[in-house]
Amino acid sequence: MKALLQAIKNHKTLVFFDLEATQFSHEMTEIAAIKATLKDDGSIKKAFKPLHYYVKPKGHVGARVSEMTGLTDQFLEKEGVPFRVVQKGLQKYVGRDYKKALYICYGNQDGEIFEHSAANNMDSSMEEALFVKHHCFDFMRFLSRFVTGDDGNPINLTKAMDVFELQLKGKAHTATSDTYSLMALYDALFTKKEILAKEYGKTIARGRNLPEPFRILMNKLRNGETIDMTTFDKIVLESLK
Repeated sequence: MKALLQAIKNHKTLVFFDLEATQFSHEMTEIAAIKATLKDDGSIKKAFKPLHYYVKPKGHVGARVSEMTGLTDQFLEKEGVPFRVVQKGLQKYVGRDYKKALYICYGNQDGEIFEHSAANNMDSSMEEALFVKHHCFDFMRFLSRFVTGDDGNPINLTKAMDVFELQLKGKAHTATSDTYSLMALYDALFTKKEILAKEYGKTIARGRNLPEPFRILMNKLRNGETIDMTTFDKIVLESLK
């Protein structure tokens, strides 16, 4: 997919990752990452076993986040590691490709979480946190160029999985499961091109910047209706009323 190759700027190593974070201080509470090498066409050549940590935050998890993720202050105090350990573990996991890799997340909040975590843990490296933040690629934003909801807005990870007829691996809102889902979505751009083309057509048809007559015309075409100039002229006339 040429658009994706241009977006990832010919990187040969990607690190798919997902984070969970505290409700108020936005510190990391869980991380999963999967390193993957790419073929020349941008598709996945090899995916490595995932990296996973529970992380001890300085702030409280928060009731809403605990309800959604199942993570609690007590659990993280017992099972979590300091953020500095996560940073060193991620560097070791990615290895010599650490500075060359592109870090793939779903949404723009994960890079911010690295920064918030470093700011709340003075024994960690802000420099390394900012490195990851500035080398994040927001896959949700990229996907929204081709696939959107009925309202024209980006869709969440679970909805995107449904669109491409993919099965969740594990429970949603757990870092490892969501990381596998993200990698599966990336792969779907290469393996499920018919679905991508269909959804792209829908996205074009609902484009907010298109004049209303063109949106109506495209939707009629998508519904299999025959369109001639008389029909088009009528659509244009109706839009002016």
